[in-house]
Amino acid sequence: MGNETKVYIKKQMLNEIRSRAGRSILHELSNAEIEELITYINHQVTEKGKLEEKDRWTVWTAVKKA
Repeated sequence: MGNETKVYIKKQMLNEIRSRAGRSILHELSNAEIEELITYINHQVTEKGKLEEKDRWTVWTAVKKA
């Protein structure tokens, strides 16, 4: 398991979402849907301070019995 934390200013975060960097689920959205999401987030998040993104993930492994 791992935890990764990224800290952004608002503009950086919106640009990263637009580029779909490191977020495979965003590849399921059309360009219009991405822009709609960015517009929504832009209106919800203030310019003050920094934004902290925490990724939580689990890696599963398996061993085949002989």
